[in-house]
Amino acid sequence: MTPPSSTPPAQILSRSPAIALLLKRVQQVANTDIQVLMLGETGVGKSLLAQTIHHQSTRDAEPFKAVNCGGLPPSLIESELFGHERGAFTGATKRRTGYFEQADGGTIFLDEIGDMSMEAQQRLLHVLEQDRLTRVGGTTSVPVDVRVIAATHRDLQQAIGEGTFREDLYYRLKGFLLTVPPLRARREDIPLLAEHFMRQYAHQYQRPVRTLSADVLTYLQGYAWPGNVRELKQWVRQAVVVCEGERMAMADVWAAADVGLVLPSSEEDEPPVCPRCGQHTRRRVAAEEAEAGPPLTAAEAEKPRIIAALQQTNWVVSGERGAAHLLGMSAKTLAYRMHKYGIQRPKSA
Repeated sequence: MTPPSSTPPAQILSRSPAIALLLKRVQQVANTDIQVLMLGETGVGKSLLAQTIHHQSTRDAEPFKAVNCGGLPPSLIESELFGHERGAFTGATKRRTGYFEQADGGTIFLDEIGDMSMEAQQRLLHVLEQDRLTRVGGTTSVPVDVRVIAATHRDLQQAIGEGTFREDLYYRLKGFLLTVPPLRARREDIPLLAEHFMRQYAHQYQRPVRTLSADVLTYLQGYAWPGNVRELKQWVRQAVVVCEGERMAMADVWAAADVGLVLPSSEEDEPPVCPRCGQHTRRRVAAEEAEAGPPLTAAEAEKPRIIAALQQTNWVVSGERGAAHLLGMSAKTLAYRMHKYGIQRPKSA
C-alpha cells in the first residue's frame, strides 16, 4: 500500500556529496508540475525520492499513488492504471477507477516504467498529452490532473533503439532528469545506513540495539551491494535476528545469510578470512565461481530464492510473516512471479 500523502516520507540519510546535490535538485523541481524521470539501479531509493518530491510540492495534501509497472502482468496494467468499465473483460463485474483517477490532483509514481508494454505506453502518452483518460472498455474520456514521476533501472535510450520503448514518451517523461547513484558510489553512507537499519529492526523485533565493530563496517564498505540500499537493509534485518551479544563481530557477519560474497573495497587490501573455511574471501569466491560454472540467469537465481522464502514461511504469501515481506516485495508482485516461474504450493504444504 502507498502511504497516505499526509505522512512525510522517511528521512534520506546520507553524508555523500552526490546525494546532497541530488537532494538539491529534488528541492528545485518539487514545487513545480514538471514531469520527473529518475534513472538508477534497483534498490537505490527511487521510490523514497518520489515521495519526497510529492511531499515538498503543492500537491502534498492530495493523493500519492505508487505503481510497480514491472510487477503487473501486461494483461492487467492498463486496467490498473486507467481503470475499466463493467463488462470490459471476464471478471469485470463493476466499474473500477484506476490509479490515475485515484491520484487525481496529486502524484502518481510509475516505477520500472521501462517494463511497460508498448500498448500501455501509447495510452500513457495519450493521457499525458490530453490530461484525459478513457477506462478500458469505455467510450467517455475523463479529465485527470496528475503529476507523473517515472523511474527505471533500464537504459531507455537502448530500449528505444531496440524498439521496446517509445521515443516520444521518453521525451514527454524526461521533463526533469534525476540520476540516482548506486550505493557502491557512496560508500561513506554504508555505516550510517547500516546503523540506522540496525536500530530500526532491533526496535521492530524487540532485540537489543547492538553496535557494529569497526572491522564489520570496513567489511561492509568493501562489498559492491548490487541490490543497493534495499539489499543492505535486508541484510541488516537478517543480521539483527542472528546476532548475539552487545557487539556484532565478523563471526556474526558470516552467520547473516549469503554474506560470503562480500569483497574488500580495494584490490590491494588483504581480503578478510572466512572463519568457516579459513580461506581468504576473494580466493574462496573465485574458487566457488569456477566450480559453479556459467553464471545463473535472473530467473534461475530468483526462483530458488522465492521457493526458499515460501518454504520458510510455510507458503504464506502476504502479511508481516509472509514470504513477500521476507523478500522485500509486494504480495501482488510475488504472486505474479510465482505464476511466471511456475511455482505452485505443494499439496502436502
